[in-house]
Amino acid sequence: MEDLKPSELETGLKDKSSGSQKDVEKSLNQLYEYAIKKATEAIDWYYFKRKPKRRYGLLLRYCSIFLIALAGILPILITIFKNCNINPAWSAVVVGLAGLMLAIDKFGGFTSGWIRYVMAAQKLNQIMEEFRFTWESNKVRPMDTPLNTDEIQTLIKNCQEFLQNVQLIVSDETQKWVVEFQSALNDIDEAAKIAAESAKANVKTKEEGAIAITVSNGVSCEKPWSITLNGKFVSNYSGNSAALSNLKPGIVILKITGTINGKHVEDEKPVSVKGGEISSITMTLA
Repeated sequence: MEDLKPSELETGLKDKSSGSQKDVEKSLNQLYEYAIKKATEAIDWYYFKRKPKRRYGLLLRYCSIFLIALAGILPILITIFKNCNINPAWSAVVVGLAGLMLAIDKFGGFTSGWIRYVMAAQKLNQIMEEFRFTWESNKVRPMDTPLNTDEIQTLIKNCQEFLQNVQLIVSDETQKWVVEFQSALNDIDEAAKIAAESAKANVKTKEEGAIAITVSNGVSCEKPWSITLNGKFVSNYSGNSAALSNLKPGIVILKITGTINGKHVEDEKPVSVKGGEISSITMTLA
């Protein structure tokens, strides 16, 4: 079935003065049939288009429900069957697949489109029935009594308002689709941005970092001062500076010890090591 598109009214009303009452009746009937045809085409289009939307929407929703349930059951099954060699991390993978199903449904507008189409078709059916009753009630008159100009204008107005309402419903449904599609695009862009930032952070996490150490009174030590990292001895240093490289990202405890004027002195501080970066710290032996 083709998409909804406008068409022309083949026959218009004739001036009452240039034709018989029969001609006027014929033209009015043609106008009525044209209006009903346009509404029927729109209703048929929505009912036809909703079928694939319903099919794919239900499939994606059922799959996501199954996957979410499986993600919750999987850790329990692994606990019950202790000989099972399935990694519990697969639960996260299953949840991710469920989220993917929902994202595809939202981007494709399957479930929401199915609902929109049904509602639009129902609204069109409703106004078409109202139009039919209004049309017949406005045509009621004594037998063999011709329609006057006001009655003809009223019937034409009925058709005009009906077709405007049909177009309004179609436009409203289209506008809802536009808003929904733009929202889906924004969500995808945001998700892509978060994924890119997460990937970048993961790369940085895997990279090694370094620490640039400044000891304000290092030259005052009688002997080389020493560095320990997380309780493990690293090396001895002289002067006011030192550098540690090839460090894994994370929080480390940095400690320096030395001897000044025969007295044991030290300083200890936590340092945040960032992948691909050099962290700077100033310490004082006291």
